[in-house]
Amino acid sequence: MGGSYSKPATVDINNRPGGGEVQQDGKGYYYDSDGNGRVNLTDEWYPDPEGIYRKFTHTPEDGCTIGDIKKGGIPQTGFPDLAVYSTISIFYWELDSSYSNPLVIQLGEGNNEYYKHDGSTWSKDIEATGNLREELNKQNCKKNNAHIVNLSQKKSGYNCPSCNTGTKINVSYSSIASIISSTYTIPGPASISGFKHNNNWQLGLPPIKNLRKVIVYWSTTSSNKPLLSATQSRPPKYFRRNSENVNSWIEVSTAGQTILPNGETPQIIPNLSGKANTTYNYQGTNIPVTVRSSSLGDCYYRYQHSLCGGPFRITRITHGTGATLNGIDSTDPLVSVTAYYFGTSPTLDKLLLVELSIKNNQTTYKYFHRQTKGADRWSLYPESGRGTTRLQDKDLIDKLDTLYSIQFPEPLSSGPSGGAKAGISIASVCAGGGAMGYGGWKLWLLLATRM
Repeated sequence: MGGSYSKPATVDINNRPGGGEVQQDGKGYYYDSDGNGRVNLTDEWYPDPEGIYRKFTHTPEDGCTIGDIKKGGIPQTGFPDLAVYSTISIFYWELDSSYSNPLVIQLGEGNNEYYKHDGSTWSKDIEATGNLREELNKQNCKKNNAHIVNLSQKKSGYNCPSCNTGTKINVSYSSIASIISSTYTIPGPASISGFKHNNNWQLGLPPIKNLRKVIVYWSTTSSNKPLLSATQSRPPKYFRRNSENVNSWIEVSTAGQTILPNGETPQIIPNLSGKANTTYNYQGTNIPVTVRSSSLGDCYYRYQHSLCGGPFRITRITHGTGATLNGIDSTDPLVSVTAYYFGTSPTLDKLLLVELSIKNNQTTYKYFHRQTKGADRWSLYPESGRGTTRLQDKDLIDKLDTLYSIQFPEPLSSGPSGGAKAGISIASVCAGGGAMGYGGWKLWLLLATRM
């Protein structure tokens, strides 16, 4: 066996960045495997950019093999020989804040070794191999009572399209002149993990817990005027359907008649120094932007700014209180802007790479970097301009290593405020934190949470 430890490592799927047993140093997040070596932790959101599910990957260090899997110290059974796998990944629903209900386990890095569970016993999940997202939705229905709403359904009492639990979704209608509203209600305490219209996923509509109802307003004419609505909620959320992509929605602050009246794509000026969700003003309304952080390992961190799949345009990109990232521009609609940093603090000097995810007929990617240390202008990164192929995994880490060597040509001094690059010398602690329409043109979608 590789490494310096005599026993295989135990992977505990309860461990995650920010958890009590997890620590952080110059390589990122990790935990000790019962004295049998270090297990590194990385995380990402799935699918991109909606981020409905959280994926945590456990990787024993120094070639140490995997011996067994536990959950909070309780052995998990039903797996084949784990020694042949170098990583184990666990998927959770993003709104399972306690991470108490794992949905699917992936063994290794391939797409054909998935397992689902009944209690502490796991079995091969063939359905996940064919369509991982659909299987996660199904398991999410069972484990978290979180269901899919199909906005094309007109018949009341239709079955949730992602599970066989017998959950019925009720539909009711009302109309005023040419405006029709349809209300979707799930009996009992329940949640929504996503929305469809026919077979098309609706982007920009986030999952929501403790749902009360969903109201969709649409028009039987060509008019595109918003409808004012008041429902008891905590608080209500309003979404305008996008005119450029009929399967995308934009969250807006109110249901006022002047708010994106034609369903246009908003223009924003993203500030990449932000670590928390924020809003940007566009034509008098606040456009909420979600910021998701991920640990990539080797002390690299990713911050993705998006409308959860809804499109937006940028006029420019800024950082901090006044810096404009000159050279980064696009006239195309985007679904995300992602910043890659060395270290947990998203400061401008630690910013290595910026990714634009562009959505036209297909999703393409552009990357920007600084050619010299501290350069004022950002340039298209030639080694990574590969159209529909996104930089991921080892390829991404290799590119970040190259860019790190440009911005930090000499090792930083050790200590909590600096520290050598983890891949060169592990001497530091990274300071900082943890991580629709049917019958006509739909105008609004409103989500109302349970009182």
